[in-house]
Amino acid sequence: NIAECWNVAVSKEKPYRILVGMQDCGTQQFRPSEDSLSGWFMVRGGDGMECAIDPLNPKIMYANDGNNNLTARSEDGGITWSRNLAASRMERGNYLRPFQLDPANPHVLYTGYHNVFRSKNQGETWTMLAPIDLADKNASLIAIALAPTDSQIIYIAYSNPTWNTKPTQRLYKSKDGGNSWIDITAGLKGVSYTQITSIAVQPDDANVVLVGFRGGWEYKLMKTLSGGEGKSAWTNYSSGLPSDGDVNCILFDKDKQHSVYIGTHSGVYVSTDYLKAWQSFSRGLPRVMVCDLDILQASRELYIGTHGRGVWKSPLLIP
Repeated sequence: NIAECWNVAVSKEKPYRILVGMQDCGTQQFRPSEDSLSGWFMVRGGDGMECAIDPLNPKIMYANDGNNNLTARSEDGGITWSRNLAASRMERGNYLRPFQLDPANPHVLYTGYHNVFRSKNQGETWTMLAPIDLADKNASLIAIALAPTDSQIIYIAYSNPTWNTKPTQRLYKSKDGGNSWIDITAGLKGVSYTQITSIAVQPDDANVVLVGFRGGWEYKLMKTLSGGEGKSAWTNYSSGLPSDGDVNCILFDKDKQHSVYIGTHSGVYVSTDYLKAWQSFSRGLPRVMVCDLDILQASRELYIGTHGRGVWKSPLLIP
């Protein structure tokens, strides 16, 4: 009940499983079983970070340990795990190193150190995508987001603030599957003195992108309708969020109202096409830092990974 969750993933097919990366407590899994009164099992040790469950086969899952640069795959629901499948031992990654499954093909994986790496065979081998000519050679990626409608469109972000009035070289986009990158940071006012934490792409439109920030008072979220390209591409999208509502994660629903949920330092908030500002969606959740979100479409439930209050769930705003 006091677990510090960094990441939460829910299987999409029965039997439903929950996989959680926990601070100091490894990767934990919830599955119905007569062997445990609670249903929770530790399946990996270390510091649990990004985890994922194959949407087509819930027995295939992935776990990461940011401290030790470990990536492992299980093909039997977390009972046994592969050798270390880390993409690189030469580059430095963030403590919360990004790790994503391609929404169009879950056998294709992406992870980020200073550069982006892709695996087309479930992590057995990795290829570095086009190198990024970044002035800060020590910067590490904090977020990767693929457009669900077009896997050739990839958005990536570096966390560290530029600490000046000219926000440069923090957010990039590829339109050719990572063969080349363009800098789309211009206009991201929130990144001048704050840190990017997250990126999300609208499920039915690759040009609608949200970027979340931590550490500032005014800019918590920024939004683009043009894929970050063009003059005045980015607008502030923070109305309704409290001053301590730093954004840690962003998750779009697949409903017709384009509902989007964010995890903040002070709970969960929601926005839709018909809401003019963000509204609290904590629904009895204590005031707590929310680090990750996932949706189980079959039951229309939102799963919430908190940093200090364990895992929660709630019916979605739109049933």
